[in-house]
Amino acid sequence: MRTLTALLFSLLLISCTYDQEESKVRAEINSIIPSESLKIDNDCVITAVNIHTALTNHKILNCEFKEIIFCEFKFPNNNKVQGHALTVFIYPAGSNKLYAADEQGTIRIREYIDTPLEIAKKFMAIRNPSAQITRGYYVTKEFYIEL
Repeated sequence: MRTLTALLFSLLLISCTYDQEESKVRAEINSIIPSESLKIDNDCVITAVNIHTALTNHKILNCEFKEIIFCEFKFPNNNKVQGHALTVFIYPAGSNKLYAADEQGTIRIREYIDTPLEIAKKFMAIRNPSAQITRGYYVTKEFYIEL
């Protein structure tokens, strides 16, 4: 019985530590992103560019692999294709912790995934599980520099 109690207590401590770490990362990331850049209705591309720019220009925050991903999706009840843009990054640099940020905030994608389609699927599975991802691709810098 003591072994089971000790195991359960260890699992609880690990879970709390993980939640505290993720909350800390969210707070750090959200602190460098201007709140007005998250209030642009129906323009996730500009929001993603603002988040990417904030991450790139912030010298204290040690993150890498800062990319913008655009994904196309549809819902099971209609065939209308919709799109969404998000910014993905690894934080801290050198780790295997991939995060995604959009106008709703920052979420951790549990494991490193290397294709934009896989990242988009994982992101939408967390953010909007009923969406069916049809495409996912990196947005080139040439595209958003002209916005």
